[in-house]
Amino acid sequence: MNDIVQSILSQLIMMAPFAYLFICLNKAEKYRLNGQHYGELANLESEEIQVTNYKALAKENKSKAKTIISIAIGIIAFLYLLSSIVGLYAQQSNFLSDMFPAFSPNGGLGIWIPSMIGLLLLIPIIRKQLSKWVPIDPQNSLHTVSLSLSMLIFIQLFVSMSIGLEDSMIGLPDQTALQAIVDLWTQNILLAFLAFFGVGWLTRRSGKELLDRLGLVLPSGKSVLIGMIVGLLFVGVAVGLEFAFTQFGIGSDPEVNRATEQLLGPLFTSFFGVLTLGLAAALGEELIFRGALLPRFGIFLTSILFTFLHTQYGFSVATLIVFILAIVLAYLRQRYNTSVTMIVHATYNIALGLLTYFQI
Repeated sequence: MNDIVQSILSQLIMMAPFAYLFICLNKAEKYRLNGQHYGELANLESEEIQVTNYKALAKENKSKAKTIISIAIGIIAFLYLLSSIVGLYAQQSNFLSDMFPAFSPNGGLGIWIPSMIGLLLLIPIIRKQLSKWVPIDPQNSLHTVSLSLSMLIFIQLFVSMSIGLEDSMIGLPDQTALQAIVDLWTQNILLAFLAFFGVGWLTRRSGKELLDRLGLVLPSGKSVLIGMIVGLLFVGVAVGLEFAFTQFGIGSDPEVNRATEQLLGPLFTSFFGVLTLGLAAALGEELIFRGALLPRFGIFLTSILFTFLHTQYGFSVATLIVFILAIVLAYLRQRYNTSVTMIVHATYNIALGLLTYFQI
């Protein structure tokens, strides 16, 4: 029980700074929009007193927004700068790599490059050019920070690849089924709250506006049926692709299979564990990627981020399957809503989990 409590607390501590950051940035965005509103009123009003009051309100709100945004971006820029220095130093020194495998030369490059890109994305002119291909508002601080922080996924990917499966698995304790279930639910519930805070819950959006922004609706019977059918069809696609690649001598990586068994194996030992694998991931991952990010990052970038988040130790057939699934989910989000993509995701994970469960 102590291990479970410790795991929950560690995930809370890790996620809390990001939640607080997005709460602050949503407040800044609210101030920014209010400042524009009061500025427009000042231009419309004729009485001098009202004009003066509206101008003062506009200036105050814009000042508050700039202060919060400057602090937030300054902190992020400092952390990325620090990370890039560590990565660059690791490229030229054996000192760090002797202590930590993550700081090997390849690992150092994997930290340095995404960190530098994260810094560049904080520059307005670069975001303005990027907005020609990605549907972001280059002036929106939330879009700026979210885009920059997406580089953390690439840092995680490249560092994990640098460490390798064998070293990364050393020292990891074997989990019980209960621990694995609690960990997965905790992680995805926190991701769901991060999506809520990220789009302005408790700061600038009401409950209905929150649901509309995330694409959450009460699914109809038809939507449930569509989601389940697509999820089951994609199970066939995934199994077919794996079989086809196997015929060409391209199979799954045995080390990846062993790592998956160590991390997720306990979930396949019970029906409730299989349900958790589907329902928890459908909740957190869909709200973050298809609910919050897709309308702002577009189909391609969101799908790349989703794929790389699930590609911790290298590229394989599974990487292609995840990417195709991400594209399908993105189109379903645009065609229907996030509720449908949650049903598809849950059906897909549960069906694959049941196939493994009944093979045990």
